[in-house]
Amino acid sequence: MTDPDRAPAEDPTELLHALHIPDDAGSYAVALQRLLRRIPDGRGRWIGHDAGWYPIIVACDEQLATIDPTYTVLQVKEKFGTLRYYCAPSVDLADEDRDRFFHHVRDAQSASARTCEICSKPAALREHRGWLKTLCHDCFEQRGLDLRDSGGGWPTLIATDSATTPEP
Repeated sequence: MTDPDRAPAEDPTELLHALHIPDDAGSYAVALQRLLRRIPDGRGRWIGHDAGWYPIIVACDEQLATIDPTYTVLQVKEKFGTLRYYCAPSVDLADEDRDRFFHHVRDAQSASARTCEICSKPAALREHRGWLKTLCHDCFEQRGLDLRDSGGGWPTLIATDSATTPEP
């Protein structure tokens, strides 16, 4: 029998049904497993972003589950440097609960634009040769990218909020 928490290597159908709990999930493993189980069969149960946003998506899942315990997750990923949390509330959810539900989703997506995708520290959205990623100053520098060199295709700081702007 295949371990449902590990992705099989050969059968594409089993690959889509398996839970892909990230190797770096650490203390978030149980909560991420709960979130991944909300994804329907055949949609692929994995998370498409780095560990720094695990606290954001775990909190979002907990908030949404208090409003709608049977809501469905469709996909969780990074796109254009910020979090995308695609989900669907239950059909019978009241309008005011539906509004609160999507408010929490928007809050999580907004928080990702201020949170390093790698380490969870305060961060800023950055661009490098057309790629966007939300990184803190340290993670940005560890990747060999220097804020002081913003010409010739090197990274530029997108967000300039003084509370989240990394030191040059």
